[in-house]
Amino acid sequence: MVFGDINDHDSEVYKEKKDKRMYHLLEAVGTQPNVFYQTKVRNSKKA
Repeated sequence: MVFGDINDHDSEVYKEKKDKRMYHLLEAVGTQPNVFYQTKVRNSKKA
């Protein structure tokens, strides 16, 4: 879990929010939650 100020561009939480794996729960229905989730990577090939 990462906590912090989403408006601080130097914070860890801001960097995590920019990850392409981030999503909001029920975002499609316009809930505008304050919690971000990150998808789990599965079945990735190791070099």
